[in-house]
Amino acid sequence: MENIPSEKHRDALITLNELSTHQENKDLMISKGLVTISSKYLHDPTPEIRRESVLLLGSLLSIMRGRESVTTETFSGLEKLLFDLNKSVR
Repeated sequence: MENIPSEKHRDALITLNELSTHQENKDLMISKGLVTISSKYLHDPTPEIRRESVLLLGSLLSIMRGRESVTTETFSGLEKLLFDLNKSVR
């Protein structure tokens, strides 16, 4: 995937976000593993790709089946964004 320009990744995520407005498409995306795949883009250096990835995850996780598909691999991607070992919060 390193040889694919970041604009292509961004455009694909935008298209997936548009398609995820329909319940049937969300279900199909979850079945194909897009929760795990899109969580990997949370660490992309391109801000637009991270943004589209978060939007897609929000859409897919809005239904119970999507939340049930969160794996340890997906969680580790989210955990790196949520927890910072260098900063403490009371």
